[in-house]
Amino acid sequence: MSEEKIVLVPIQEVPYINWDETRAKKLRMLLVDETRRSIAEKLGEMGIEVSRQNVDRLLKGEAKWINTQHILAICEGFSLNLSDLIPVYALHVPIKATLQLDKSQSELQ
Repeated sequence: MSEEKIVLVPIQEVPYINWDETRAKKLRMLLVDETRRSIAEKLGEMGIEVSRQNVDRLLKGEAKWINTQHILAICEGFSLNLSDLIPVYALHVPIKATLQLDKSQSELQ
C-alpha cells in the first residue's frame, strides 16, 4: 500500500509549485475567456511582472514549476481557488495555539 506524505508548511515558505500538463489544462479551462496578454497585464497590475511568453509556457504545460506568488496572484486576480488547480489542505490554527506551539519548540532546543 502506497502512502502520500503530507507536510504542513506556511505557503509563504514554499517558493515554487510543481506544474504539469494536467494543471495547465485545468488553468486553461478556468481562464478560457482570457488571452495570454490579458493574464500578463492583470498580473502586472498586481505588481507581478510576467511575460506573455511565460504565461504561454504555463498554459501549455511546458513549465515544470510555477512561482507560488504568481499562481496565488492568478487565483486572486481571476477569482479562482487554488484548490481548483492543486490539492490544498487548510489548517486554521488559533493564534494562542500558535504561540503555545512556538514555546514548546523552544523548550526542546
